Amino acid sequence: AKDSKHFQVNSSGNHLYFWKLHKSCGKWECTLLQPKDAADIKWATYSCSMGWAAQGLLSSSTDRRNLIVKSNAEQNLVAMGNDQGSVFLNPYPQWEDGKDGIVHQCHAAAISALIFLELGNVLVSTSAGDLAILQWELTFEKRPLKKLTTKVKGTLQ
Repeated sequence: AKDSKHFQVNSSGNHLYFWKLHKSCGKWECTLLQPKDAADIKWATYSCSMGWAAQGLLSSSTDRRNLIVKSNAEQNLVAMGNDQGSVFLNPYPQWEDGKDGIVHQCHAAAISALIFLELGNVLVSTSAGDLAILQWELTFEKRPLKKLTTKVKGTLQ
């Protein structure tokens, strides 16, 4: 969260948990929050595959355990990588069924990491399976995600 005192995590049981970090007797502790108590928290980034802002990324039947999700700094784009090596780009927040997004099959194995670089127009994807690091240059025309070009920045040997 923007206040650095709250965070959210997904569980392997497809649940979303909200936590508050606080100091008690000189030690850091975490307290589980009720979802209603987390409704007004301002999030600095988003990286959960389940939750309010990502509910339209995938259908309810999709296995969400091995997904990588990352929002950009402006919080108007969300990228998702899956076990099949695909990278999805969607408007953020994504409430509907991914209809405004684009998908690229770019890696030969599961996506292991996604990160938007600081300026927001470059996305980097990695895959531990194919040992590739791809740099995506995002260019925007009239509507976000209309044009996407990719450049291979380097490959691990």
